[in-house]
Parts: sequence; C-alpha cells; structure tokens
Amino acid sequence: MRFSRFVFASLAAAAVVLTGLVPASAAGTTLFVLGPSNARGYMTEIIAMYQKAHPDVTVDAAYAGSQTILKNVESGAAVDAVIIGVHTLNPEAQKYLDSLTPLYTAHVVIATSRTALTMPHAVRITSARDLAKPGVRLAGGVPGSGPRIFEDQVYNGLGKLYGGDFEKKVRANIQVTKTDVAQIAAALDAGLVDAAPFLSADIDSKMDKVELPPDVQVTLTFSSATVKTAPHAAAARDFVAFLSSPAAMAAYKKHGFTTH
Repeated sequence: MRFSRFVFASLAAAAVVLTGLVPASAAGTTLFVLGPSNARGYMTEIIAMYQKAHPDVTVDAAYAGSQTILKNVESGAAVDAVIIGVHTLNPEAQKYLDSLTPLYTAHVVIATSRTALTMPHAVRITSARDLAKPGVRLAGGVPGSGPRIFEDQVYNGLGKLYGGDFEKKVRANIQVTKTDVAQIAAALDAGLVDAAPFLSADIDSKMDKVELPPDVQVTLTFSSATVKTAPHAAAARDFVAFLSSPAAMAAYKKHGFTTH
C-alpha cells in the first residue's frame, strides 16, 4: 500500500486543509479516505485486506483531527470517504456526507504520563478528583476539536459530581492544547503534561489510565460515510460497506475498540 503526499495549506481561522491529492497508482481506481489520527493501526490492516480482495483498487488514507477532516470535505477536496467521531459532526458538516454507518465505540478515561512521574514536580494522579490539585499539568484540545468536545463532557460531568469550583480548578491546570489525540499522546509520552482525558483504546506503554467515576462515563461512536461529491462513488460505497464487515470488526476489537 502506498500513501499519497498531502500538502497542508492554511485557511482563515487557522484551519488546515489537505490538498494536492495525487493518485498513488495510474491504473485502476484510487480511493482517498480520511480518518482520525488514531486510526492508522487498524486502517492499515483493513486496507490491506480490502486491496487483497480488490486488486484493481488502491486506497490512499490520511489521518488527521476532526477539524481537518471536515474542512477538507467542506472545501470540496477530492475525498471519497471518511471515518469520523460522530461527536464532532454538526448539521452543516453532515450535509456533505451520505448516511453514517456506525463502526465502533470508545470510552474516555484519564491518561496519566509515566514519564512525568519521574520528574521532580511529579503529582500522582490516582483518581479524577486529583485533576484539580495545584501543580497538575493537563493537556486539552483546541476549541472545536474532537478532544475538546469529549474533554468538555468529562469536565462538565466531574464539575457536577464534585461541586464547588472543581471544574474551574481543573481547567486552570490545562497547560497545553492540541488539535488531535495523536498530538496529545505525544505530549503525554514526552512528559510535557501529567494527564489528559483520552480514549482507553489509545493508551500506550508510556501511559497509565484512571477510569472516570460511574456517573461520568463518556462513550464516543465512530462512523464511516461516503462523501456526496466522491470522485469514485461506487467504489467508495463498497469500501465503506467493507468497513462494517466481520473482518473489519475484528480489527477494531484487536485495537481495543468496542463493536456491537
């Protein structure tokens, strides 16, 4: 499988759009698919399976935050299909997509950095209540990003559960903001921050996880859809159908996501 090179261009309001989509193969059909930044693992496996069964189709995939994915679709970029967290969609964005096919769900936990614990300032986090401690360094999402959306759900819920100025204290501890989960993961792994709301399936060997209280559970659904202006509509529909096949479902489960 070969991936096309994408040129990032800035838009107003500091948004970025993937442009310069170039077919990876001159023969057959090349599908262009955009997925969340944490999808590379399972998508690599699924694309390999799909291309083996469809040797005349090449799937070029790029991975980015939800804002970037939606800006591409809305700008008319030559995208055939997307995988995206439903929590990031609004009615305006949905106008550019065909019907959504649910693929898997992921639940949110608090990821803590093992690297940060080796540093002199270290503040141990063993429960969600510890996020309000003085000196805790948190990572969060930029406004409108997928991480910011589920982060708000978590902190609003914890604020209601613990009362007082708990939520205010937690938000005051946010030291770093990023556009997607891959960038937040990098900050945690490097010890630049102590913790962040994170998807359980994305916890790596340099992190530990702290479950949220039962009253503050946040579950996210990720779905696929063809783009209404897809250059290769029929092939895109076939690929999206494959994304909900038993083989694809097995890949999601292997990578820690929940299917139904």
